[in-house]
Amino acid sequence: MASVIWSGPALEDLERILDYISLDNPEAAQDVAGQILSYVEQIESHPLLGKRIESITGETYRQLIYRPCKIIYRVDDETIYILHVQRLETTHYW
Repeated sequence: MASVIWSGPALEDLERILDYISLDNPEAAQDVAGQILSYVEQIESHPLLGKRIESITGETYRQLIYRPCKIIYRVDDETIYILHVQRLETTHYW
């Protein structure tokens, strides 16, 4: 099983997204946070679960989509680095 390491920028990204959601619905922000963390835990056992990023060569950079977020990560042997969490341009999903 791989270990997951969150980068500082990824944690800041997630915090900003959750702050934005909580402006309208604090409970939804908590739900989204829990679900994203749960989803990320799945890649500990299945590092290649996310879709390969076509614009980057190689198998190491992947992405998971969990609306309203895209989670970008890199697989390096037995370690998974969460690099960024991007908010998808959408209407509300909560």
